[in-house]
Amino acid sequence: MSNDINVWRVLYQRVFEYTMPLFHPGHGKFEFRELSRWKDSKNPWKDSFFQLRNGIHVRPRRAHLYEGQKGRSMLHFERLELALRFLEARPDREKLIFLHSGHYFPEPIIIDSPVQIIGASKCF
Repeated sequence: MSNDINVWRVLYQRVFEYTMPLFHPGHGKFEFRELSRWKDSKNPWKDSFFQLRNGIHVRPRRAHLYEGQKGRSMLHFERLELALRFLEARPDREKLIFLHSGHYFPEPIIIDSPVQIIGASKCF
């Protein structure tokens, strides 16, 4: 199971909502790659998951997908400003936020520190 491509694909698509693995070699660098373009990787879904696992998810009403899962615990916030405050208080952490589709209420947001915010949604 630890390298089962289908298990990792389903988990990845449920957590990140991407239909293709996102390659993240370093800060500010992201590239969607077809499975065949992941050189030296037996399981691109798993490798992408581990590259992105420290990102924070902002996804209304979906905490159950991220928190309290056996074997993994990913940070999740209901609102973007809470995720930004969390990152501001932790200067050593990678500043990566996945902003998922959902209903967000208009609220003024001030971003005064470097942060990577990436949209995450299913493509139809």
